[in-house]
Amino acid sequence: MKDVFDDTCPSLGTIERWYLQFKRGVFSLEDDPRSGRPSDVVTPKNIELVREAIMKDQHITYQQLAQILNIFERSIGRFLYDHLHVRKVCSFSVPHELSKELRELRVKWCKTMLKKFKSGKDNTVYSIPTSDESWIYFDDIPTKSQNKVWVFENEAPPTHAKQSRSVGKRMVVSFFRQNGLVANVFLNKQKTLTARWYMEECLPQMISMLKTLHPNSPMCLWYLNIDNAPAHRVAITHRYLEESGLKLMEHPPYSTDIAPCDFGFFPYAKIKLKGLRFRSDEEFIVVWNNVCDSIGDKKKRMEALFDESFERMEKCISCGGNYFKKQ
Repeated sequence: MKDVFDDTCPSLGTIERWYLQFKRGVFSLEDDPRSGRPSDVVTPKNIELVREAIMKDQHITYQQLAQILNIFERSIGRFLYDHLHVRKVCSFSVPHELSKELRELRVKWCKTMLKKFKSGKDNTVYSIPTSDESWIYFDDIPTKSQNKVWVFENEAPPTHAKQSRSVGKRMVVSFFRQNGLVANVFLNKQKTLTARWYMEECLPQMISMLKTLHPNSPMCLWYLNIDNAPAHRVAITHRYLEESGLKLMEHPPYSTDIAPCDFGFFPYAKIKLKGLRFRSDEEFIVVWNNVCDSIGDKKKRMEALFDESFERMEKCISCGGNYFKKQ
């Protein structure tokens, strides 16, 4: 039969089954009628029922869909994948639910920055110190991937304790620009980041470092890029910046996805600290400064952060101001 039918030849198992059927006197190749529902339940009506059920409840389960149609769960996949072409995904976590006004503001700001700095190609990009603050824990457990280890057969995997709620922490405000770190300012223990502290202690330290690093550059050449945190947007902060001559780059609210500190600098620095345990503030400050210096020494990494921020601005515009996933 293989020589005659070539690739269309029935399999050996099919031929054996036919032989047994013929031996019993059954010569029809059609299936015998049976009780129950027809095998093909994928009808236009049922497809529409599944569509409506999903639109009504995007969390609906296989079991619930099977109950609606009164069919087996294993048949639901044909509706979902072959006809409706849906897939189940995890929701995308975002910093804030953006209103129309906020989306428009994000788009407007991105267009302004792209035009002003020529999509990041203008040399004035080197005059942008960007900054943000973040809590750093003294005993931050490693990530799941960092905890992976090789074990031999019958060897028990190692364990690690969960992070204690009472673990020490310190807030740090980091300033950096395209060619390296400018300054780290640490909030004293038991203090709250207020506008007065930011204006009287934090900004003066950053400005002093700028003058030390670039004594021949007047303050009016610098563009400070900070977000809209309460301590940043109050009148006394703006007044201090105006008096110092430093220009302020307004940042759209809830826009961590286009801020180099939030999507790049702090995540990278914190990964370096995972698994370390600090016994004192002094030890933490030394290590944090060393980590930041190592990032700043890699000039290409800092340039890549700023390049990515302008790429993210373009993506923000193309998304109509909505948040986007990193591709």
